Amino acid sequence: MKINVAIIGLGVVGKKRREFIKNNKNYNLIAVSDVLFKKNFVRNKVSYFKNFEDIFKIDAKLDAIFITLPNYLSSKVTIIALKKNIHVFCEKPPAKNYEELLKVKKYLNKKVKLKYGFNHRYHYSVMEAKKIIDSGKMGKLLWLRGVYGKAGSIDFHDNWRNYKNFSGGGILPAATR
Repeated sequence: MKINVAIIGLGVVGKKRREFIKNNKNYNLIAVSDVLFKKNFVRNKVSYFKNFEDIFKIDAKLDAIFITLPNYLSSKVTIIALKKNIHVFCEKPPAKNYEELLKVKKYLNKKVKLKYGFNHRYHYSVMEAKKIIDSGKMGKLLWLRGVYGKAGSIDFHDNWRNYKNFSGGGILPAATR
């Protein structure tokens, strides 16, 4: 039996998820949404929507969704899916801030799974750093600072990640309280 899935947000990560789904015989992609679509349409039995809320109105049974949206929408869409008993895989971070994350927690139940994709732990540089730390070559580590960002890119002013009202405070503020 195939799992009927949808993707909400078809940016860089959403496109990667779509390729994974397309190449996995266990999934059936039934819907995709992205604000950049000019209109709703159907192609190869997949419904495409400009507004993510339309995905939750389709007739087909939706088992799970992949949320690949900017941070300011993650918790809102996750809550909608959980209320409808749809399994959720959401890209990190789970919310803009701790308060939003607590709202998501209210809708957790035993009927559905909620997972977050903290994929940076699989980046080569992070895996290599972990190997060095685990080896003990540097002695007992007291603290570690990691720097990650896109601040130097030419499109700095066009990237939603660089604005707190869209991105929140990143992964740590939501995950460490």
